[in-house]
Amino acid sequence: HLIKCLYLKMDEKTMLALLKELDQKEILDRYEKCNEKEKVDFLSHFNYIDKTCPGGVKDYIQRAKVLLENSKNNVNPFKEFTPSIPTGFNINVGDSQFLELDKLGMEQIKDTVFVMVAGGLGERLGYPSIKIGIQTDLITLRPFIEVYIDIIKAYEARVLKAQKSTEKQWFIPLCIMTSGDTHDRTVKLLEENNNFGLKNNQIVLVKQEKCPAILDNECHLSLKKDVLEIETKPHGHGDIHLLLYQKGLVKKWVTEGKKYMVLFQDTNALIFNSIPSAIGTSVKLGLAINTICIPRKPGEAVGAICKLTKKDGSSITNNVEYNQLEALLKEKYNPKGDVPNKDGISDFPGNTNVLIFQLDIYLNALDKTKGLIPEFVNPKYADEAKTKFKSPTRLECLMQDLPKLLTDGEKVGFTSYPRWFCFSTCKNNLKDACAKLKKNLGPEAAFSVEQDIFLLNARMLKDFGKLEVVEDEEPVQVTVEGCVLKFGPRIIIYPSFAASISELKEKMEKMKGKIKMTINSTLILKNDITIEEGVDLNGNLTIDKDEKELVKCDNKRRWEYYPLKENEGKNYEKIRGYGILLNDTANE
Repeated sequence: HLIKCLYLKMDEKTMLALLKELDQKEILDRYEKCNEKEKVDFLSHFNYIDKTCPGGVKDYIQRAKVLLENSKNNVNPFKEFTPSIPTGFNINVGDSQFLELDKLGMEQIKDTVFVMVAGGLGERLGYPSIKIGIQTDLITLRPFIEVYIDIIKAYEARVLKAQKSTEKQWFIPLCIMTSGDTHDRTVKLLEENNNFGLKNNQIVLVKQEKCPAILDNECHLSLKKDVLEIETKPHGHGDIHLLLYQKGLVKKWVTEGKKYMVLFQDTNALIFNSIPSAIGTSVKLGLAINTICIPRKPGEAVGAICKLTKKDGSSITNNVEYNQLEALLKEKYNPKGDVPNKDGISDFPGNTNVLIFQLDIYLNALDKTKGLIPEFVNPKYADEAKTKFKSPTRLECLMQDLPKLLTDGEKVGFTSYPRWFCFSTCKNNLKDACAKLKKNLGPEAAFSVEQDIFLLNARMLKDFGKLEVVEDEEPVQVTVEGCVLKFGPRIIIYPSFAASISELKEKMEKMKGKIKMTINSTLILKNDITIEEGVDLNGNLTIDKDEKELVKCDNKRRWEYYPLKENEGKNYEKIRGYGILLNDTANE
C-alpha cells in the first residue's frame, strides 16, 4: 500500500466520483443539500482526510473491509502459528554479563537516535495537560521530558569525553511523536524551557493525525451530526513508523551513519537504566529488533513476546496481546495455557513497548510498505450476527507489530530485566492507583514513580556495597486515599553524574568509603564529579563538585510529606495526593 509522497488535491468531480465508487451514499446525500460554502469546506476537509489517512481513503476502506470480514467470521490471526520461547537475554542486573552489555551499548550511543511516543494527555490521571510535563518527583520538580533530555545530554557528554572532543555541532537526535491533543502544548513546553538544553535542530516533532471512523461492515464512513465532516479516531501509536518514513527521518539517519533507534514511551522514568545494555544485547545477538521486557506473571494483563512459527519453518517474533495469549498457548504450547515455569514466571516475557531497531534493516522493512504497518480492527458488536456496531470503529496499528514486516530471516528478540529496574509508568489516577495498591498490585501512578526512583537508586548503591542507611527513626510517610505511602532515604542520581549503571558502579568503586545517611535524609548527586572518600549525611545535601575529603553534612533538613486537602495543591501534587515541605532546622 503506497503512501503518496507528493499529494495532489482532488477537485469536486474527482471527490464525488470516489465517494460514489466507495458507496458513501449518506455523504453524497448530505453534500447535495449543502450550500456552496459548505461544499467548499467539505472538499477541503475531505482532501485533508485523504492526505493524512494512511494509504488514502480508498485504500483505507479496502483494507477495512477485509479486516471487518475476518472479524465477523472469527478468523484467528494465529491459526497457522505455533508459539515458542523467543531469542533473548534474561538479565541479572549488576553481574558480569550485564556490565559487559552495558559498556558495549554505551559504545554504540554515538550512533543511536531516540524516538518518543508522546501523543497522550494526562486526563486519565487527573492531570490537565500533556503527560511528558508531569513532574517525576517533588524534590527536583523535573518533568519526564526533562529527565529524558538530561539523559541524552549525559550520553553526548560521555561520547565527547571518550573521543576527547569539544565538537559543538554534533548531537544525538531526539524525535517526538505528538498528536492533535498534545502538539501545541509540547511546542510551548519546549520553547518555554529552551528545549531543556538541546539544540533547536536536535529535536524533531512529528504530528500524528486521526483516521476515518467506520459505521458498519460495509465501511460506510461516520459523519458528525452538526456539520458535514467525517468523524475521526486515533489510528494507534504504530503511526510512528509511518511518520518517520514519510518525513524521511529514517533515511536521513542511515545516511548519517546512525545504527540504532530506541523507541520509547512518555512516562517510564526508569527505562533508561536498561537502554545501554539492551543496545549491547542487540549488538551481541545481531538483533534487527529488540524489545525490552519484564518478567510476566501467568495471566497478567501484559502483552507477551513470542516466537511464532509456521509449518513451513518460517517464523516471526512478535507481541501477542494478553487476551489472545491463553487460547494460543493452550492449543499449540501447553494444554494448561500460560503457567508458571520453574522460576514462578511465564515462559514468555512481558512487553514494555520499548524497542531497539537496527536502522538499516528498519529502513528496508519500511520501504516495502512505505511506512504502513499491519492493522487490526476491534469493533464492539451490537448483535450476535455481528452486523451492527455499538459505536463507530476504525482501523488501528501498534508500534510493536513492526516485526511482521520482516520477511528475510532477520533476528528479532528480547532483553528482560527485573521490573524494579526498568519499569515504573505513570498511567493511573490517584483513586484507581490506591485501589490497586490495596490489592497488592502495582499502582503505576505519579506517587509510585517517585517512590520507585528513590528505591532503585538506593538499591543500586547498596548492591555495590556503598550505601549504609542509619534507621534512626521511622521513615517519612503520608496517608493518601487510605494508603500509607512510605519514603525511605531519598537518593536522586542525575545522569550527568553517571550516564549508565556501569559508570555508576565504577564511580562507587573508586570511592574509598561509603555513603552513610540517615533514613529520612536526601542526597542528590550531579555532574561528572569524583567523590574520593565518602559521605556522612544527616539532612539534605546536593553534591555537584569534586570532593577529596569525607563529605560531612548534619544540617538535619528534612523533606516532610503532608496530605492535601480538597482542591489544595498544584496539579502535579494533586495527582499524588500529597505535597512536600522542607523542614529547615539547619544548624547556624
